[in-house]
Amino acid sequence: MDNLTEDQIQAFLAEGGRDVLVATVNSSGQPHLVPVWYEAGCGRNRVYDRVSTVKGRNLRANPRIAVCVSKPDDPITFVSMQGMAEEVTGVEEKRRLVSLVMGKYGNPNPPEGDLDDTIVVRVKSAKTVAIRY
Repeated sequence: MDNLTEDQIQAFLAEGGRDVLVATVNSSGQPHLVPVWYEAGCGRNRVYDRVSTVKGRNLRANPRIAVCVSKPDDPITFVSMQGMAEEVTGVEEKRRLVSLVMGKYGNPNPPEGDLDDTIVVRVKSAKTVAIRY
């Protein structure tokens, strides 16, 4: 088992084809764990979803977050981050991330109204564990 260096962590996060799971906490204190879309690299670790989803509501009520990034064809390497979610409120920054993610699925220009129900958060990691077994 090897711990990854900071450079290895950033390279791992920046590569495409990753599975990303996000854990939030609901109002009763129960964890909620689901896959999400994300952007990583250049010092940015952001996740994106709808405000109206359970995780969107959870993050607005309680910004504690945990993120685990892995790769389907390399399940013995992962990066796990625990910390706080800081909501990104800038419309242009939200639009850029939504366009980037949705472009992967054939619609890089989502309707303007879609941004109203979009939550983008920057993951401010207090603890990062990155391991290759």
